[in-house]
Amino acid sequence: TPTNTPTNTPTNTPTPTPTNTPVPGSITIVKETNPDGGQGFDFLGEGFPDGCGLDDFTLGDDGSESCDDLEPGQYFVTETDLPAGWELTNIDCGDSDVQIGRLVDDEVLTFVADGEFQGFDAGESDGFEKGEDTVLIDLGEGEGVTCTFTNTGPTPTPTNTATPTNTVQVRTATPTSTPVTPSPTPTNTPGGAPGGVVVTPTNTPTGAVQPRVLPSTGGGDGARAALWMAVAGFGLVAILTGAATLELRQRGRRS
Repeated sequence: TPTNTPTNTPTNTPTPTPTNTPVPGSITIVKETNPDGGQGFDFLGEGFPDGCGLDDFTLGDDGSESCDDLEPGQYFVTETDLPAGWELTNIDCGDSDVQIGRLVDDEVLTFVADGEFQGFDAGESDGFEKGEDTVLIDLGEGEGVTCTFTNTGPTPTPTNTATPTNTVQVRTATPTSTPVTPSPTPTNTPGGAPGGVVVTPTNTPTGAVQPRVLPSTGGGDGARAALWMAVAGFGLVAILTGAATLELRQRGRRS
């Protein structure tokens, strides 16, 4: 009687199912102010892992904060109390899948269903509306989202710069006075010899000699005082006071 040899049935080894590791994404928040230089704008984030910089941070003009290696999902960022005199005037997240709205007062932000949260009001439009301060970011796999928050503040008071005044300095020239030499006044001494005439010449010409007073030749009112002066090119000039006699003699030149 033949013996039946059992046939071994091969065992199928199950193929492991590959696990898809999601590509992480990133979120960046940027601050812009008008006028430039605004500081001290506080933010709070929700849904971020521990150690991410977007859970609680402060930005100034041209500042930014980022968080990388984020799993796909929904994240919130809201701007909290503003510095005095400032208001939030725009939120721009480009073409990303982002809802812009505001947090509802006295309500806790709570997830309700896919894309819906209690305590968040998305408003009536897709863009920014005055009074809104929060973004709900639906981050896709490997996606990078950047949202810019713009604040407008008080216009700085211009400093009035004084217009320089051109000062013209006027100098008054001090006139140069040429002293006037008074004409000599003859002094007659009554009852005796005349006191003579004192002459102080001005700009004595070349060749002239200083005059000198000669003693009188007589006394009384009829006395004559003679002043002799040697003048270049002339002889002797005799000025006789009291007699009104003038004699001019030409001096002959010696050959």
